[in-house]
Amino acid sequence: MLNVLWFSNVVLPEAAKPLGLPVFLKAGWMEGYLSALRRSGEVSVTVATRSGAVRQTTEAVVEGVRHVLLPAGSADVTAPLTERVIAEYCALIQKVSPDLIHYHGSEYHYGLLTAKGHIAVPAVLSIQGLMGECEKAYFGGLSFRELLKAQSAREILLYFYCRGGVLGGRKEFGRRALVEQDILRGMKHIIGRTLWDRAHVREINPTAQYHHCDELLRPPFYAVSRDPVRFRRFSIYAPTASYPLKGFHFLLKAVSLLKHDFPEISVRIADVQNLQRRATNGYWRLLHSMVQDWGLTEHIEWLGPLDAAGVARVLSDSHVFVAPSVVENLCNALAEAMLVGVPSIASYAGGMATTLRDRETGLCFPIGDYAMLAENIRLLFIDDKLAQRLVANARAVALERHDTGAVAARLLEIYRRVSSG
Repeated sequence: MLNVLWFSNVVLPEAAKPLGLPVFLKAGWMEGYLSALRRSGEVSVTVATRSGAVRQTTEAVVEGVRHVLLPAGSADVTAPLTERVIAEYCALIQKVSPDLIHYHGSEYHYGLLTAKGHIAVPAVLSIQGLMGECEKAYFGGLSFRELLKAQSAREILLYFYCRGGVLGGRKEFGRRALVEQDILRGMKHIIGRTLWDRAHVREINPTAQYHHCDELLRPPFYAVSRDPVRFRRFSIYAPTASYPLKGFHFLLKAVSLLKHDFPEISVRIADVQNLQRRATNGYWRLLHSMVQDWGLTEHIEWLGPLDAAGVARVLSDSHVFVAPSVVENLCNALAEAMLVGVPSIASYAGGMATTLRDRETGLCFPIGDYAMLAENIRLLFIDDKLAQRLVANARAVALERHDTGAVAARLLEIYRRVSSG
């Protein structure tokens, strides 16, 4: 049996619950991987991460998987490693004695352990997003006037601490991108899932071995399928409005063009409970003003955080799914929508251009082109036959791409190859 140590950017939900910690509702693909590895019976997994919610190293064992939470303390996971932090990680690795280390994401500094030669254990890193590319696109096509509107005087002052609204957010991404460059340059094995991430890995580190492995989605998305007749007409589900590069402002502009022809049009968004209350964030403050200025108050539903079952339920009742991002690798929310059977629209951003085939499995539009986005939404609103054809094709592709047995077998194959040297 392979003994594998994971480094995760987040505390997985199954560990958060028994420890009484807040449950992070994203990164569901890791839950899928973990379930599949459990069922295989061929891998023993320990999951390690840093958490500001604990003051000392805390452990929980859930269905045979050990979760280790290291206190955040003075360790900045977005900055280079310090000697003290290196020693702490090395002590953990010595205790676990893994055959293989799997770093989930290049956003935090864990991968520097391998990239800088601090440890000799075979290791592989999974690409989630790419901070360098996210930094370039962080402003999401916002105009200079919109950027100013998204910045308060206080946020401008906090800019130098990487906490100043939209400008500070981009600066923070830039800081992480420098760490990411060092990680990717020093890794011998990298797991990716799109043509886009493979291209950028090869640009940064042409000697790394790139291993393609698709992701597993959370169980509710396999169990739920949208009824092609009974759903909430003219409803749009969007996955996030967290920061500008996700492009939610383009969707708002598109809806403002459609609301007169479709008075019942609605956009449901799951990661914000009440935009007005959260308007201390510069980007959300800008979105709030857009909603007010364009008369969209009655057309937007802020659902708040939803677990997998909640998202699956909303998706199964939606007319259209939209991913308007300016940069994206493989949008897991898009994969979930395809699997559930929701007619989907995505920008030609990053890996989404290969995830969704225009006019075959969904509709695509040029990045930032909200007029084209509006027309694509209009097409799916008025043409049920087109929507049903796209859904049938998309669901077939998604079922194959995210097949539990095939993906688990592929991940195990990669683990064996990397661990054997």
